[in-house]
Amino acid sequence: ALTPDGKTLVFMDEVPAGLPIKIANVSNLSNIQVLNTFNQFSSTTPHNPFVVNNQYCFASCYEDGLQLYDISTPQNPVLAGYFDTYYQSGGNTGTWNNDYNGQWGCYPFFPSKVIFALDRYNGIFLLKTHLYQNPVNTVSVPELQTKESELKAFPNPSSGHLNIVLPDKSDSYSSLSVYDSRGAEVQKLNSEQIKSANSAITLSLKGIEPGIYFLKLNSENGPVYSGKFIFQP
Repeated sequence: ALTPDGKTLVFMDEVPAGLPIKIANVSNLSNIQVLNTFNQFSSTTPHNPFVVNNQYCFASCYEDGLQLYDISTPQNPVLAGYFDTYYQSGGNTGTWNNDYNGQWGCYPFFPSKVIFALDRYNGIFLLKTHLYQNPVNTVSVPELQTKESELKAFPNPSSGHLNIVLPDKSDSYSSLSVYDSRGAEVQKLNSEQIKSANSAITLSLKGIEPGIYFLKLNSENGPVYSGKFIFQP
């Protein structure tokens, strides 16, 4: 995939598994230069790049889901966000089967900038991220997780209860929400419930289906921390 300015090429090798993303300067076709090779994990298998502008490239990465890279400085690309559509293995469990299940491809070119992501095993995901989103969007879908402000939750995977560490004083937050992979809110704690928990919250996961779930810890001004966990009863 080529950036719109024609200067940067992002390319990937699907086979064998675990080869990194390559980024090259192609502004001079008689002197193409590979500037960097990179990967989220050493065993991640990126295979389909989707360049949406001169700054961002989405990468489908099988067992490690959909990733968003900031390639505005090609010599130093940065993982800006990710959404792991395949919770069964990969970096979230520390195991890779290299069987090419998981995030197969995406389509980030809708006018709404909602990203259509297709997982070979877990189906279709509709995603969004503020890094690439139009200011106004009427589609309710879960957001890609950003690397910063990550919420600590354990054990992960969880089989019954989840412990969530509050990063700051409990009275700093207005609510804690749990969302499933379709973006539906399945649990919510209000400010009083958070305040009574003091420095940590224990959530009962009774009654929810196995799968990937997402946490949003909110202040009065919006989400301040996010996290992800796997429920495997």
